[in-house]
Amino acid sequence: MSPAAETPEDGLPHCRGYAPEKVRARLEGRLKLAGNPDGAGARLTRVGTESESVLWFVLQGASGKEAWLAVSPVGGEPWAFNGRTLKISPRSQESELSALHRVGLERLGAKLDGTSFESLRRLIKGRPAAAPAPDAAPPPDARTQPPLGPHCEDWAHPDQWREFCCFPAIEWCPGETFLGSVMFSGSACTLRYGDLECQEGLLYLSHVAQSHWAFTKDPGGDAPAGGIPEYLALLDDRDVIQGVGVRKVEDILERIQDTPSQSSLQFYNCCIPMMTGDDVRGPLARFQERTGRKVVFTDMSAVGCHQESLSQHILRELSAAPRPSPKAAEGRLNLAGFRRTRGRDELVGLLADVGVELNAAILPAVAPEDLAGYRRAAVQVLMPNTYYREVYEVLGGLALRTLAGLSPYGGAGAARWLRAVGACFDGAVAARLEAALVRLDATIQPEWERLSQRAAAHRAGFVLGPGDATRLADPASSAGVQIPALLAEMGFGIDLLVFRERGRPDDAGWQSLLSGLPGADRHRIVPFGRREELSRSLRAGGLSIVYSNIRNDRRLIRRGLAAFSLRDLEMGLPGALRSLRRLVERCELPYFRENARLLGGGS
Repeated sequence: MSPAAETPEDGLPHCRGYAPEKVRARLEGRLKLAGNPDGAGARLTRVGTESESVLWFVLQGASGKEAWLAVSPVGGEPWAFNGRTLKISPRSQESELSALHRVGLERLGAKLDGTSFESLRRLIKGRPAAAPAPDAAPPPDARTQPPLGPHCEDWAHPDQWREFCCFPAIEWCPGETFLGSVMFSGSACTLRYGDLECQEGLLYLSHVAQSHWAFTKDPGGDAPAGGIPEYLALLDDRDVIQGVGVRKVEDILERIQDTPSQSSLQFYNCCIPMMTGDDVRGPLARFQERTGRKVVFTDMSAVGCHQESLSQHILRELSAAPRPSPKAAEGRLNLAGFRRTRGRDELVGLLADVGVELNAAILPAVAPEDLAGYRRAAVQVLMPNTYYREVYEVLGGLALRTLAGLSPYGGAGAARWLRAVGACFDGAVAARLEAALVRLDATIQPEWERLSQRAAAHRAGFVLGPGDATRLADPASSAGVQIPALLAEMGFGIDLLVFRERGRPDDAGWQSLLSGLPGADRHRIVPFGRREELSRSLRAGGLSIVYSNIRNDRRLIRRGLAAFSLRDLEMGLPGALRSLRRLVERCELPYFRENARLLGGGS
């Protein structure tokens, strides 16, 4: 059948023709992909054919990340979602898309529903100039394919001897750390379904077994007294072979259905039951119908991996939330990405004293009541965090004044952050806040100066590989902390121990990482290319403390060096003072230096 003979029953009466760019423009206009309930969306950038049996559409979100929709008539499942992921299972591919991509793809799928594959293929057959070759794979996503690949947590990897910051491992599985983890708090409980091995590294089992990471969930955190109830439906080999693992899920759901205090349930599905096709949605739907409790079926990592991503869940919840009047939102503030720590509570208390009330705080903990009332604020403040970017894309579409890009770490950083927050409200708030900052600075400054003089006697080291300088300079990669700048402000000298491969040019980021820091003449770059050179720099380089994200890093202990990590750095002005005091005391502690031989030293 020729294009001219196509009928409206094909479903695309306004998109006939063979010119792919015209098809793309008309499809985008007809589908209104640029709009969603909160005013942000995805746009269709390319359409084309990969073969006679596969058509593809490419959508781009506000962040610039692309998602591909591949259409095929094979196997009775014509719609296959592919968010540039290594995953193949249709059950897991949907979770790789941002919420805005999902909105666009759902609209695209609804518009194309009922259209015969053959007529759609004829419609867009041809290849736009920018289309990839038929056998070309989508370029890898740096987030899901870090330099060390899937072996970045394998200590047998030949490059692990120089991995101290562990950025590739964190990027590979951010849900194991507070950098990208998610926890549903309030009155919720958690049910996990999977094998024990996959659960051992999770951040929120740290009260059972100590994680290998140097940072864990803060004591107390956002959890209620006694913690959030957690259940594990343990999947073993026999369950997989016999296909009966889901019975364990049903058994736990029956046991907890009469528990009065747990109004919602977060269900986390491991990859094994997803690949074996276990039906967990049926038991969960029946549980929700029996009890009236809400079931949150989303990942425990903000990046998403196995099921619905957090951004999709939040977009749906915020779209359904009521929108209060502007008057009701005056003087109210939302925080996103701020861990529940002593430093955060001090910031919230200071703002409350000048007339700014905390309305809701989400990430890494998410309480259902905070999502329901999130719109009852005039301002939202987003902590820089690359692992929350898809959630931030959703939050950025709300009709709220948004403050992003600043973090309250260090004395100068905390003061700058507070003044920026105050400027989002009326002049009276800003004036009261300025007066409060003057009083607070007067109480902190004397001890800060004394500790800074002691810090000047010590040097802090960072062991960096290719690409680490860029990550270390970006606070979004370190939960909002620009670590070298913070240490320089405290008075420490900084050594960058940088790995240089033979035949490769130097990384310009190493020098730029130090430029502009206070005390520039005290900071230096120390190159190394072999393990022996790194060992010599650590042992005889005059260092007192070295950054490592590995708990009890023996590479440092056996050389008489103390270690520090993100866990030791607090937000807010009093938090900055406590951080400085903590690092100085650790540098001056003689334990590691005097006992290095007994702790495994000698190499």
